Amino acid sequence: MKPACYTMTDNKLLSVIETPCAVYKPYTEQNFVIDITGLWDTGAISSVISQRLISILNLFPISKCEMQYAQGKKFVNVYKINLLLPNGIEIKGLTVTEGIFENFDILIGMDIIRLGDFAITHKNGGTKFSFQIPSTNDIEFK
Repeated sequence: MKPACYTMTDNKLLSVIETPCAVYKPYTEQNFVIDITGLWDTGAISSVISQRLISILNLFPISKCEMQYAQGKKFVNVYKINLLLPNGIEIKGLTVTEGIFENFDILIGMDIIRLGDFAITHKNGGTKFSFQIPSTNDIEFK
């Protein structure tokens, strides 16, 4: 299987990695796709969606779970979504929790990142972000 790759290059050093993504309700026809911005976060164990996205998709919680945040612990609703990554990979039936965000609609956590190869480099004062599924390479800096 040839990996589906995505690379983003910016001429400045970025403090966050944001990419275009899309989501839609699972278990339905893919006829109501929402284009959103995803924030990639290696410090997040799992992916989290915004209240705005929950409302737009009219999602209903499937359960609740306790989440650990910088501010403490909180019980939050759990949802299922289908996620389209910018490299064309579709992740169906992704379990996500709800969060409060202002500038993006999904926090892409390690549940997604661990599925492939993830790299960030900063050669010549710019940022290059690459992600592919499935994993094909080891990267070792010497």
